[in-house]
Amino acid sequence: MTKLIGVTLTVAFFLMSGCGSIKAVRTEVAAQNIYRDYVLYKCIIRAFDNDPVFSKDISLSVYNDVAKYPLGAGLVGRKLDSLAVIKVNSIKPSIIADYEGKKAIFMQCLDYYNSKKLRDEIKVILKQALLQKKTDK
Repeated sequence: MTKLIGVTLTVAFFLMSGCGSIKAVRTEVAAQNIYRDYVLYKCIIRAFDNDPVFSKDISLSVYNDVAKYPLGAGLVGRKLDSLAVIKVNSIKPSIIADYEGKKAIFMQCLDYYNSKKLRDEIKVILKQALLQKKTDK
């Protein structure tokens, strides 16, 4: 009976300690997804030169509210903004005559949003932010 209680307590301990790491992984994945969403938003808004239609959209405020690290003037925000700028600047006009030199902005931004490259870049930025946060303490 004592052995059964010991095994039960051991299993319970491992399950409870594992839940914290699962929660941390979920939190990290959620942060990565928020930052991917933010980069897509910034890519589109930048490509359309802050068109007045965006003044009716509250997405930027929402991203700032739910982000793990501050956006905008913060280190993470600046790095994410620069990813969007680089992407927008890399979008070339179509060479197909029917498209009259216009760009496939949304398509290119969405492709970047779904890319492994963006996921990897965001992981690097989050690691840098975490290291900076630890050294600031």
